[in-house]
Amino acid sequence: MAERSGLTPNKETPYGSLQSLMTRALRRYGDFNPGTIDGATYSMFIDFANEVVEEVRTHPLFTGDQIDYYTHQEETRPIPDLLMVTGLMFKYAIQQSSEKAKTYGPNYYKIMNTTLYDRQFGNARPIINKFDGENDYDSRTERRAAAVVAARYRSGIE
Repeated sequence: MAERSGLTPNKETPYGSLQSLMTRALRRYGDFNPGTIDGATYSMFIDFANEVVEEVRTHPLFTGDQIDYYTHQEETRPIPDLLMVTGLMFKYAIQQSSEKAKTYGPNYYKIMNTTLYDRQFGNARPIINKFDGENDYDSRTERRAAAVVAARYRSGIE
């Protein structure tokens, strides 16, 4: 079963076009009428979308195939619509030097992390590997403190 867009579940294609995602991002951002987008704004949003693509491609939880960059606003990419819209809003807020970036940034990264985690592991709990083979931090601290005391005792320092 193909993944459906969370923003447009009624469409047959699983992912929305960049143009529809740009319109949604601008509508949610609330700065101006998204129907008045000009060519320069489209070019800017293609750059923003490509930044989002690059962030997804370099994310440690991304295990999919290589995702191509956008070259035109009618193209689609296998990135969930919600992730792309929040990414576009965050990139636009940064470009506008808006206070909204403080809200959009954490939301964008939360959605990216949870989406990519869900794609890789499903609904499973995270497994945290211990690299040093120790049971807990307190036993290491106690052993280190005991080693320091022993070294001072051997060297005659009280």
